[in-house]
Amino acid sequence: MLGNIILFIPYGFLGILYPKFNQFKWLLLVFFITINIIEFSQYYFKRGFADIDDVILNTLGLTIGYIIYKKWFFIKGK
Repeated sequence: MLGNIILFIPYGFLGILYPKFNQFKWLLLVFFITINIIEFSQYYFKRGFADIDDVILNTLGLTIGYIIYKKWFFIKGK
């Protein structure tokens, strides 16, 4: 479970590469749709396990990464 969170923390830093993702709503929307497509394809093609816990934990990792990203740039800007 911890691996799912840690693995997706770097996705919170996508605002560095794509300025549109500096707004959390866009980042969350694109990420949530992508993760759901991946989980659905795992279920449909019977590869791996499709689980709602993966969606929740991956989104939590993204959120933690985004918070770290915003705090780091806020401190660095001072």
